[in-house]
Amino acid sequence: MAADGTWFVLVQEDYENHPEEGGAHWRLDVEREAGSLEEAREVAEQLARTYEPGRSWGFARWGERPWRRVYRLADGSFLVSLRDGLQSASFKVSVGELVEEVRYAGPVAVPRWTDGRFFGRG
Repeated sequence: MAADGTWFVLVQEDYENHPEEGGAHWRLDVEREAGSLEEAREVAEQLARTYEPGRSWGFARWGERPWRRVYRLADGSFLVSLRDGLQSASFKVSVGELVEEVRYAGPVAVPRWTDGRFFGRG
């Protein structure tokens, strides 16, 4: 990844909706580096209008028309709602500046299969 101060366009998908747990669960799906803040804003708006979420959608029933609603929020980010007659999906598109990236020394330790964490113990 780039050094500090680089602008990115970020897409977060609503991958599950659990009202009993407080609503949506968001996952960062796209990190696209941009050359400048202005470029990042342009790419963000373009993605809000064209990006299709990872789950399949667009299978409207006979006579129904899928739709996309793009909302520009007060902070300049976008919230997009998609509906195809059978299901709905939503995602957020925002612009962010990378302010820190920490790389840790050494590889991540591989868990031992015998310590019980994989079998409900531990």
